[in-house]
Amino acid sequence: MTSDGDKVPTPRFLRRTEQKLARAQRCLSRKQKNSNNRTKARHRVAKAISDVGWHQLTQQLTYKAERYGRDFVQIGK
Repeated sequence: MTSDGDKVPTPRFLRRTEQKLARAQRCLSRKQKNSNNRTKARHRVAKAISDVGWHQLTQQLTYKAERYGRDFVQIGK
């Protein structure tokens, strides 16, 4: 919500990665400790957390670039 009362929708990328993170955490919670499958599940959770963090970083860089009159160009993977 902005100060004008306009509602800004949540970006689809962020929502999709949050759902991916929640799914990975649920999967991890059902694994037996010290098993190979639990290790794999932990890696999936770590990747999902990293994706969300990367999105936040790019949002902050975009904001700072606009604020200081610079160009921020994001390229694909």
